[in-house]
Amino acid sequence: MYSQYQRSKKNIVYKKVKIEDFLQNANTDKDPNILPLNVATSMYNFDAHNGALTTGMGLKTLYLPHVDDPEHLTRIIDEFPYDIEKVWVYRYYDYMGNDWSMVVAYCVDHHLYSVFLQAIDTTPSKETRFSLSSCPVAVNYRLNGQDVFILCTKQDGMIIWDANYANNAPIFVEDAPKISSMCLQFDKLFACLSGDKSQVWYSDDLDPTNWNVSMLEAGFLTMIDEKGRLNKVMSFKDYVYVFRDYGISRIAKTNQGFEAEQLYQSNSRIYPDSVVVAGDCFILLMEDGLYRFDGLNYEKIDFPLMQALQNQDNTKAEGVFHNGCYYLACNMNYPDPMTCETGNFNTLLQYDLETGKIALLRGVGIMSICACHDDTFSKLLVVCKHNGKQVCTVLEEDGQFFDQPLPKKWVSPMIDLDLPDKEKMIQEIYLTSRYDCQMVISTDKKTKKFFVKGSDKPQTIKIHMKGKIFGITFECQDRQAYISAPTILVGYYQ
Repeated sequence: MYSQYQRSKKNIVYKKVKIEDFLQNANTDKDPNILPLNVATSMYNFDAHNGALTTGMGLKTLYLPHVDDPEHLTRIIDEFPYDIEKVWVYRYYDYMGNDWSMVVAYCVDHHLYSVFLQAIDTTPSKETRFSLSSCPVAVNYRLNGQDVFILCTKQDGMIIWDANYANNAPIFVEDAPKISSMCLQFDKLFACLSGDKSQVWYSDDLDPTNWNVSMLEAGFLTMIDEKGRLNKVMSFKDYVYVFRDYGISRIAKTNQGFEAEQLYQSNSRIYPDSVVVAGDCFILLMEDGLYRFDGLNYEKIDFPLMQALQNQDNTKAEGVFHNGCYYLACNMNYPDPMTCETGNFNTLLQYDLETGKIALLRGVGIMSICACHDDTFSKLLVVCKHNGKQVCTVLEEDGQFFDQPLPKKWVSPMIDLDLPDKEKMIQEIYLTSRYDCQMVISTDKKTKKFFVKGSDKPQTIKIHMKGKIFGITFECQDRQAYISAPTILVGYYQ
């Protein structure tokens, strides 16, 4: 990282301090005084997977592939008539065997609106036959040979919606338990309850409308111990996993029925909506870190941003798995203010499971997220605030929020070159920045901004600032960014 030479007539030693790459994740957990220059203390809206600071994540208007030419033509979805709270993807086969998918949105008028992924029509269709008292939990299910969408709220109970056949009236299951989380396993619907948080219920085989408790039909399991409340059920391999306040249990099928096994107990709280199945494992956020759980064993992931998550409300943080990455809608603490519309969350975090790279999208009020996987359309859907409305957007790597560039920032720690008593002269900086950016140099004496004009060629920026410690910040207000291999020439008297 350092190279050194001496000008003897002035007895000045010069060091070249080079940031070889930006591949290291930002770190808020370690004392910034011990971090090297290439590890940021804060970084957002940049991407650094190739070693340079490049254009990061962005959000744009919801568009879907065109049915006549899905690879080249897209159709912009008409504006939903009301603010959106949550979206899902509902998949089904029609009576001719055609595979259909639709984006379903729950809006603040308490109704569902849907748009087909493959159809030509771009107008959201309103379901008028029922309304919901609050935002539901939902799951795809095949009932009596038909692909239906099951919706549950604490107030309304269970509603089974069949969009395949418009004449099929919704089914209201009056004797179903009040469900807060559900999954499919062993031909049954398993559920945590919004009331009694000590039980997991399961329906009759192949029939989520039958909750009659008996040896041959529905039933429930009770778990009362130090692991706390039962918050989320998820199907994984041959088990139902139950994520609780402070532990994980699983339900196995036996010759006598079902039994619960206690797998893991923690002193740290599990945030249930953060739990996702990511290929061959679960990824989940807990109070003290990000974890990987393979169904039996768990390990803490090297995640150096927990300090930024502390003292923030992340009890409802939402996770999804999409294209090899774990995405988390969460709240993070930043050292600098930013004005934007307020949502449930201020950050979308991207964690690449293969490389371990972390990227942050900041500057948007996020409401919820959903992964959409289809043959012609595989995108992360993000419900967020825009111009006073709650709209559904798609995640892109274009560095913009709609047509406005998101502000990008990378902040280094302050370093002293292991010479705390020596005053340094920051002479100049060499770097390549293909697009306009600002460079901020800070010392213990002053802070100064430098404008860097975009160029494909390396540039030399004269600095001439003194201080015992110094650091560098890169800021970019343009849509695109590319900053590579900055080298700082620093001199001091020997």
